[in-house]
Amino acid sequence: MLVTDACFHSCKTRRYKKRNGEYSKEWTLTQDYLEQIAQAQGGLCAISGQVLVFHPETRRNSRTASIDRLNNKKGYVPGNVRWVHTDINQMRRGLSDQKLFELCQMIVEHNK
Repeated sequence: MLVTDACFHSCKTRRYKKRNGEYSKEWTLTQDYLEQIAQAQGGLCAISGQVLVFHPETRRNSRTASIDRLNNKKGYVPGNVRWVHTDINQMRRGLSDQKLFELCQMIVEHNK
């Protein structure tokens, strides 16, 4: 199992709750659903193909798996999420995949 209880609860509470304890976006994901996605992706980032760490054995902050919403206007609901590397999720923010790819290509071309 890739998505442990600790990973699931960390994703749900630390990442997606506002300070007042209410969720900032709709959340209807289950641990089983997130596990299915992780298995379907082979434990890899959906965008970069990097191996994801779901439950770090060593350092507390070494988890690299992050839930990414395909459509940022929608909540954390089935059909709207995938697993990506935390760095990729931070880079993408509100960008479409296509815009992210274009910007990455520009960076690569500029630094040849």
